[in-house]
Amino acid sequence: MDLGPCPKTHSDRILKQFQEYQQANPHDPRVLAYKQEHEATLYGIIEECDRRIRASQRKLEKTPEENRKTVDLVRVVVLRWPEFTPHLRISCLSLDSLRVRCARRTR
Repeated sequence: MDLGPCPKTHSDRILKQFQEYQQANPHDPRVLAYKQEHEATLYGIIEECDRRIRASQRKLEKTPEENRKTVDLVRVVVLRWPEFTPHLRISCLSLDSLRVRCARRTR
């Protein structure tokens, strides 16, 4: 699953400096705040993965007819509101592949 590029700065030099500081000052509030921020970021990524999994599972529960209607609706939205096209084009491709998989299962 691609979440895009990380907005954080990843520098080996900064990491080394942080690790040295952390060893020297393990109870510094800034170190604890960094750890909490890191943990919150990880929980956010996990929550996003879980959300995408739940959405995919809901799609699999739909009938092929419901999937066809969803794909058709997304296509109508893409044609009427082109500013959403980059985001919805991905959805259309995903829904098309889902419809093909569901059709294979019903045969």
